[in-house]
Amino acid sequence: MSEQLLDQLLDAAALVCLLGAVALSVAAGIGLLRFPDALSRLHAATKPQIFGLLLVIAAIALEQR
Repeated sequence: MSEQLLDQLLDAAALVCLLGAVALSVAAGIGLLRFPDALSRLHAATKPQIFGLLLVIAAIALEQR
């Protein structure tokens, strides 16, 4: 019983990581469209994408156990 609960908790944590990555990717896309100059766009494109990628990697690690 507790092993099933642990599996469900890890699946939920992986889902939260993926949803966070999606939110960061959307924020990066909006930043690319809204910021006026190249340096601001570069910052908006890289910072959230890197953290989003780390969240995707964490979700994969949680899912694969």
